Amino acid sequence: MVEQTRGGGGLNVVFKAGRELRPWRNEPLVRDVHDRMMALMTNS
Repeated sequence: MVEQTRGGGGLNVVFKAGRELRPWRNEPLVRDVHDRMMALMTNS
């Protein structure tokens, strides 16, 4: 949903979750989430 609407509130939630996932950044699933977050930033 955030990818489609680019709503500011949704982006804040997504990036807050990303910060909270930092301790697990080397886990494959968390790396995938981080990659999608970066894609959101570059496709804006």
